[in-house]
Amino acid sequence: MKQIIVTGATSPVGSVIVESLKPTYNILAISRTTGWDLRCSKQHKILVNETKKAFAFINCAHISHLQGIFLSESAACLNISFGSLITKISWEDAKNLANYNYIQDKLFLEYVHKSKKNSALINISSFGRNEVVPNVTEAQLLNPIHDILKSKIELPTSLDIYNGTGSLDLSFQ
Repeated sequence: MKQIIVTGATSPVGSVIVESLKPTYNILAISRTTGWDLRCSKQHKILVNETKKAFAFINCAHISHLQGIFLSESAACLNISFGSLITKISWEDAKNLANYNYIQDKLFLEYVHKSKKNSALINISSFGRNEVVPNVTEAQLLNPIHDILKSKIELPTSLDIYNGTGSLDLSFQ
């Protein structure tokens, strides 16, 4: 059975992904709840070493700039990372929705993604509890992951997933 590593495995996004993939893949669930602390350099090295034998690395854990570092160091056959649509909207709107560090971290992740040929970046508006931005559904979240894992989507790719109107207008006045 192919191995898939999922960081942020107990987060709202990660837990849905883990449950969806468990029947088909051997899942290495990485989160503080499962005993991992990816801020620890020793565990960081263990994670990177695990990617050498993994079919896919699904990078859901937003741990400041480390999400981009993990992607840059991954040796998995496929890499799927979760970005944010915050990088797609105007600065005036973005600065009202998120702090500068979060925006900087997500821009860094995009930069690293563009350097990898085996990478998919999935930018979502919101998933889980959020009253400001409409949430994406489980199907909207999971369908592209399944398609990437089944090679139905050519890599590298970047996908923007959001719920709401037909256009990506997230301005808030």
